[in-house]
Amino acid sequence: MSVRRFQTGLLSTIFMHLKSFGLTVRGVCTPGFACHGCPAATFACPIGTLSTGIGVRTIPIVALGTIILTGLLFGRLICGFICPSGWFQDLVFRGRIKRFKLPSWTRYGKYAVLFILVILIPMIFQFKPSGGYVEVKMVDRIMRGDSLESIVDVTNLGYESISNVHLIPVWLDKKTKKEVSRENVITISKQIQRGQTVEEKIIVPYQLDDYDFVVFSPQSEMNQSYPFFFCNVCPTGTLTATVPRLFGKQNVVTFNIWLAVFVLCVVLIFVCLFSRFFCRVLCPLGACFGLLSRFSVLRIQCDTSLCTECGICDRVCPVELDVRKEVSSSECILCGDCKKGCKAKGFKWKIG
Repeated sequence: MSVRRFQTGLLSTIFMHLKSFGLTVRGVCTPGFACHGCPAATFACPIGTLSTGIGVRTIPIVALGTIILTGLLFGRLICGFICPSGWFQDLVFRGRIKRFKLPSWTRYGKYAVLFILVILIPMIFQFKPSGGYVEVKMVDRIMRGDSLESIVDVTNLGYESISNVHLIPVWLDKKTKKEVSRENVITISKQIQRGQTVEEKIIVPYQLDDYDFVVFSPQSEMNQSYPFFFCNVCPTGTLTATVPRLFGKQNVVTFNIWLAVFVLCVVLIFVCLFSRFFCRVLCPLGACFGLLSRFSVLRIQCDTSLCTECGICDRVCPVELDVRKEVSSSECILCGDCKKGCKAKGFKWKIG
């Protein structure tokens, strides 16, 4: 891995994990593969958002837009320079004991993962939210004497109409963000149609300025009961979200968690043995970018007339391509290692 790729990978990984410093933009998807379930995640994961949208019968416009726009502009450049998962794999593989080569047919595995685990299974089994799936947004807060009047919008994001939505008003400590107290549960008895937003007024006794007032609903969390939704077995999600929870407040280890940890351990073993194993065989985001890369604006061009048949480009390629034939293909991550290693200067960046 070149110094430039190491630096950009490190910076992008840090930038995608700044929630601990107060930066979080969950309404925006990161172009790289980073789980939004991670306690430090800044952005949403495009694959998790895409799978969730399919599971609740909505069109995930933000996720699709991020994937399509990024893929058409940069192809798989994101995999080579920006993606935290790719950066981590490069670091791990540097410490390998022996290098093994993957059979070329394994590259189709990521397309199977994309079609089956990300698209097909959520489409067939759907997410099964108990009582529906809602989003609660605070719209306004007004002081009226000793009381605080809050206006919240409740949106039904599920795939069927719901009623009896429960809202729980909670006071949080401004510094620690921990719950201090909660008010009585409020129930919206009227029916909320799919996609409909209703406004609810909540009046509670005002507490100290050191507290923040928030409203949430138990129905804002979905139950991905079927174990083979991609997010349930995603190695990146397990490493950055599930494992930290196991050492935190998580005290119930379910079958889904055991399965996810097992998958993570297997993938880590293969990452140590094969260069960029997850990217090449299992990554659904890489599959999306691979499908779009043939139309991408940014490419690397090979001038075969300058080739001396030295084979350096093949040896330095982290995804083990026949570089002169497959550069800028759906498997090429545009890392530029071939360009850097070519003594004949037979590779160059091309736009358009």
